[in-house]
Amino acid sequence: MLGHVFLSKQKKARQDPQAAISQVAKRYGKHAKLLVDTLVTMDKQSIRNIVYDCGHIRFPRLLEDRQQDAIFSYGDKDSNVGHARRSIKKHYPKAKLKIWQGYGHCEEMTQNTEAYMAFVKGCMD
Repeated sequence: MLGHVFLSKQKKARQDPQAAISQVAKRYGKHAKLLVDTLVTMDKQSIRNIVYDCGHIRFPRLLEDRQQDAIFSYGDKDSNVGHARRSIKKHYPKAKLKIWQGYGHCEEMTQNTEAYMAFVKGCMD
């Protein structure tokens, strides 16, 4: 289902790239043109693969010391945040989980890049 949604968005973006850029900019800010340019050049199978991978997460076995190196980041408005929180706690109890308040899917890292990078760098210390 979601694959059809993204293929429809791709078709509309190809027909009117400026409208797509304006719409994406509301959510992802300054990276909108890059995101739209990428979407319009993708083939159908690549879109289907991305949609599939986002919905079918495999959790490889990680030893505790590797779990401690893992960082998961979600916005509190991300539709997957509840499932992600439960799955990460179950499969990687030693991993870091950051929930950004007021953000949806990938919005913090695209709208507030400097703060996101400072967070990542702080986790590496």
